[in-house]
Amino acid sequence: MSTTTAAKRWESKSTRLLRQFAHETGGSFRAASFKGFKYTPQAVLLDLERGQGELNVQVVNSSNQNSGSQECIVITYEFRPRRKLKFYLIPKKKLVLHLFDHDYRETTMPNNVLGKLFKAGSSHPSIMRAVLKHEPLADDLIMHPVADIRLKIKEHGAQLTYKELVKKPDTEMLQARVDVMKHVIEALFEQSVVYEGK
Repeated sequence: MSTTTAAKRWESKSTRLLRQFAHETGGSFRAASFKGFKYTPQAVLLDLERGQGELNVQVVNSSNQNSGSQECIVITYEFRPRRKLKFYLIPKKKLVLHLFDHDYRETTMPNNVLGKLFKAGSSHPSIMRAVLKHEPLADDLIMHPVADIRLKIKEHGAQLTYKELVKKPDTEMLQARVDVMKHVIEALFEQSVVYEGK
């Protein structure tokens, strides 16, 4: 067997996982690539319903030495914003990097359970609280207490990112996090944060 054939047959665990996830969900697997000086990591692209765009699902090795053998599930969603909302929702124990950024105001959780698990800051606290009250999302967050969810404004667009460190990720884990992300997006649409259509 040639070296080239062997290289094609060998795939990393994350590549095999993403290929399997794409097959099970009807998504498309995108291999990593270099174009010019820009690196595009491997991912699964999942189309959302009603033409709401697509999710970009990645599994990356954690750069945090304290995380042990954990890997990071990263899901992103880019959209055209109607309101320039930006926020962070992070676990209670995590360091707040936006502490001195005046664009973020402390946002109280809509209930005590979430208040014990997360802390949040946003440019529009009332909208953020309404997003967190979205019924499926509130339940999801209790099930994923180490999720890190952020919404950033990027030039004329916005990017929503979900990150979570997990051990031995599988397709069920990926699907569970995708479901959380879909509920965040539903809540953002409810609050007219996302433009309908492109």
